[in-house]
Amino acid sequence: MIIAEEGRRVYGAAYLISDQELRVLDEYESEWEYQRVQVQVRLESGELMPAHAHNRIGVGKFAPPSPSYLQLMLEGLKEHGYPTSVINEVREAAEHPI
Repeated sequence: MIIAEEGRRVYGAAYLISDQELRVLDEYESEWEYQRVQVQVRLESGELMPAHAHNRIGVGKFAPPSPSYLQLMLEGLKEHGYPTSVINEVREAAEHPI
């Protein structure tokens, strides 16, 4: 879940997909109570770019990701070249939210 908070970051990867792929993703994510939201991402070049993310509908109490999903997230960060410090920060945030 993305929660806007001054000074905080969201790590991940941005993908360029077609409108049809985005509609399929919207349908899939809606089954898990996620909806598409507009965000801005900062590319490696430092440039800001408009993008979409899927966020949980009806923000409530934080529910940590399952161990298997957390492992997928951490492996993805590693595959995209994030340093160990970021991977550890994400693990800590998922396991011990503020």
